[in-house]
Parts: sequence; structure tokens; C-alpha cells
Amino acid sequence: MKAILSLAFSFFFFFLILFLWKTFLLAIFILNLETQEKWLMFLQVDGASTKNDGKIILWTAKYNEDRDNQLWYYQQEGWIYSQ
Repeated sequence: MKAILSLAFSFFFFFLILFLWKTFLLAIFILNLETQEKWLMFLQVDGASTKNDGKIILWTAKYNEDRDNQLWYYQQEGWIYSQ
């Protein structure tokens, strides 16, 4: 019985740390985006690449239809995607 409780506690602790780490990283990302907005710089996919290894760069804000590579969204699985 002790082994089962110990294993259950270990899993709970592991997933708690994982959740807190992802939340911390997301908070840093959002803070960084807000800071960049004040300087009118945004995270952008270089060359509007759609490849998995596309480079992320800082670029001046775009205010036209050609700004999809500056738009981002977060999915519950913990991934951040460009539009």
C-alpha cells in the first residue's frame, strides 16, 4: 500500500511541476510580447515560412493583410503556433 501511495504522490508531483513550468514559460512569453509591442516589434516567422524549422525573428509591426506571420495562438496542449 505504501508503494502505491508513494507512486501516486510521485506522479502527482511530477505533473504539478510540469504544469507550473508550462505556466511559467507562457507567462514569460506573454510578458515578452507585451514588452516588444511597446517598441513596435513583434515575433515573426522569417520569410513567412511554413516549414517546421522556420526561424523566429523580431520585426516591426505590420498593419496590412500581410501580417499572418506575426499572429500567434496558444493551444491547450501547450504549443504556440503562428497563424
